[in-house]
Amino acid sequence: MSALLPPGLSRRHFLAGSGVVAGAAVIGACGGGKKATTTSSKYVLAPFFGSGQFAAGSTIRAPFGVSDDQGSLLPNTSPPKIDLVVFGPDNKQVGRTLTVTRRSKGLPRPYYPLEVAIATQGIYTVRAKGGVLDGNSMSIEVSDPKDLGLIRPGLPLPPLQTPTVTDPHGVNPICTRTPTMCPLHDVTLAQALTEGKPVGLIVSTPHFCKVAICGPVLELVIAAAARHPGIKLLHAEVYADPYNDPDISRGGGRLSPTLNALGLPFEPALIIAGRDGKVTQRLDSIWDADELDAALTKATA
Repeated sequence: MSALLPPGLSRRHFLAGSGVVAGAAVIGACGGGKKATTTSSKYVLAPFFGSGQFAAGSTIRAPFGVSDDQGSLLPNTSPPKIDLVVFGPDNKQVGRTLTVTRRSKGLPRPYYPLEVAIATQGIYTVRAKGGVLDGNSMSIEVSDPKDLGLIRPGLPLPPLQTPTVTDPHGVNPICTRTPTMCPLHDVTLAQALTEGKPVGLIVSTPHFCKVAICGPVLELVIAAAARHPGIKLLHAEVYADPYNDPDISRGGGRLSPTLNALGLPFEPALIIAGRDGKVTQRLDSIWDADELDAALTKATA
């Protein structure tokens, strides 16, 4: 389950991440990062994603941040917009130059959500064009869909018995949010899928990622529930027994049945399914209030 983590860094180390680049690998969210290359610029592209995450034949969402040349993620002093050019495995440009806008509403750190249509598998290079980041690049690994075991758009969201306040289904506690657990545990995912409306499931562990991302994005989803009554929102934890599992402190830990069933080697993730139960969108690693509202509005349209 650590396929997206850079060498020498476990899932638990990411959960405790401070938003600092370890070498060239980013502890930007609670998943892994691919290496970014730099020029003489004092700014560096900092990926919030890793390998085995993206499927060919679809539009991928690859969020990233900007760090200084010492590896510290920048606050809102990073550029408001960045122009990017994507090159395929054959070094030919894919599509037109893309402009990504910095986002951070409701978050302690900014990010840039790159969305690009990728037709075939391979290693793609994303290079900044112009400005203070000119020439800096990062790579994106895109896989054949049949080689990916994680939930993704187009697949049915499995009717899982996710933990609820009445039945923890082997997870203790069912929510690590403090001082009170979140209100997104009233029914199981299986039950929600029978209600005839879109469903959104956030997988995150706020206790181990309060300041980084898992905690803040969960708070955004909780707040969004009132604004989007047309979609059923649920939360599931990452670990089965986080407070009593000694392996977590050593970089391991027994994962929850939900995480294993969805094949997620990273978190946080928000998986959205339509009324027919098929996944329509997956927000990985980081999202702000505006991007979340747009995704939930689209799901209920």
